[in-house]
Amino acid sequence: MTIPRLTIVTCAGLLLFCADVRPAAAQLISPGELSEVHAELEGIRSCTSCHQLRSKGIDASLCLDCHVPLRMRIETGEGYHPAADATDRCARCHKEHFGREFALVRWDPSQFEHSEVGWAPEGAHRRLECRDCHTSSLVRSEQVRSFKGRYGALSRTFLGLDTRCVSCHALDDPHGDQFADRSCDSCHGQERWEDPPGFDHDEARYRLTGRHRQVACVGCHPPQETGDSPPRGTETAADLRFTGLSFGACTSCHRDEHDGRMGATCTECHTTGGWHEVGEDALRGRFDHAASFPLEGAHAEADCALCHGRPEHASSAIRIAFMLGTESRAYPSPVAEDCLSCHLDEHAGEFSELSQGGGCDGCHTQVEWYPALFDVRRHNAESRFPLRGVHVAVPCLACHPEPASPSEPRFRIGTRDACVECHAEDDPHGGQFEGEPCDACHTERTFAIDGFDHDRARYPLDGAHREVACAKCHPSETAPGGRRMVRYRPLKSDCSDCHGGGA
Repeated sequence: MTIPRLTIVTCAGLLLFCADVRPAAAQLISPGELSEVHAELEGIRSCTSCHQLRSKGIDASLCLDCHVPLRMRIETGEGYHPAADATDRCARCHKEHFGREFALVRWDPSQFEHSEVGWAPEGAHRRLECRDCHTSSLVRSEQVRSFKGRYGALSRTFLGLDTRCVSCHALDDPHGDQFADRSCDSCHGQERWEDPPGFDHDEARYRLTGRHRQVACVGCHPPQETGDSPPRGTETAADLRFTGLSFGACTSCHRDEHDGRMGATCTECHTTGGWHEVGEDALRGRFDHAASFPLEGAHAEADCALCHGRPEHASSAIRIAFMLGTESRAYPSPVAEDCLSCHLDEHAGEFSELSQGGGCDGCHTQVEWYPALFDVRRHNAESRFPLRGVHVAVPCLACHPEPASPSEPRFRIGTRDACVECHAEDDPHGGQFEGEPCDACHTERTFAIDGFDHDRARYPLDGAHREVACAKCHPSETAPGGRRMVRYRPLKSDCSDCHGGGA
């Protein structure tokens, strides 16, 4: 088929006509109006601003000549666009020539996979709306701000955000400049700000041990001094000062209760397990208690302040006297010559005349105050009243009762020799034998009289009298004090006194 020469010339002329920069001529062959954002290209530039001659569609490189910020992201592999189709990546999604009102960007945010742009929101970030983050105030890229700002599109763009936490949260960072060299996610997660899951105090410059682990953060980290500091007592962990704190010595946080009298290093005696838990190993390294007063038995378990405390111990059984020149110390040295240097003598010197001198350790040990070491054997050997018969089984307090007042000594000794001194109140005879010793009739083996010899009495028994029961002649009666007793004296001894008068 032969094409007429006129046709070839006409087509060539038409192409040359369109290639010329003539807006009116270009509009004659345009498929439609450009969108509002590209409207300035009509009447000023030719079709070749976006199209290449003898090529279908648009040339993406020409688009990126204008959209410089986007080109830079594609070149560095940032954001969403590097994953688009390289052969037709602009026109594939952004259609033109559909009029001024046509939107070049059309997409469904609910179907967008944010992880494709290099940052996946988690936790609380997933509950945010797109524009909560993609706002003009948070655009950090200067190229994007300049380009989009020039065309009034800064509020519509999704470009230019930074993935660092501080890029969005700089204004509401409660730590100020404390952690400028660390990222927020080194401690915090995206679910909630409080209780940072990534923070471990053991990795800090000061590790927490003992009771320090139970202290609230505000106990060691004071509130930051800012103009809008929260009221005292309402601070949260975010309001506190975490860096720049002094912790080289215990006194950085704690007041020295000893006012320097025990040295500057608290850990030589104390541990973080508690102020009153003094480390024994540390104490042994400082001084040897055995050199001054060996701690044995209950003394080894006693609290230090019981003997070294000020003021004097409140117990009525202990009185601490301090050695001269030590009163101003945090732990003054007590006088410890013997037991009575600290312990009050409850016996008021009653035992001072005994062979062992009346020292407490003569009867008591440092393990337990009771039972005493003064047993029956010692009672018989060292006291004036040996225990025999039923007296051996009698409790100590039965003969040595509690004193009527604290000023009286306990276990008074040395004056009771006669039975009546203990048995006056329970004398079954009601004083009938006053002045006569009990052992004239009774023994310590038993109170009952075994084989009493009536011939020793004023009225010897003979004949039938020997067969008469004792109660026939010695009746029971009520004594003046109300107790029952057997009448032994005085009794009449005439026959008529018992048998009556006969005819």
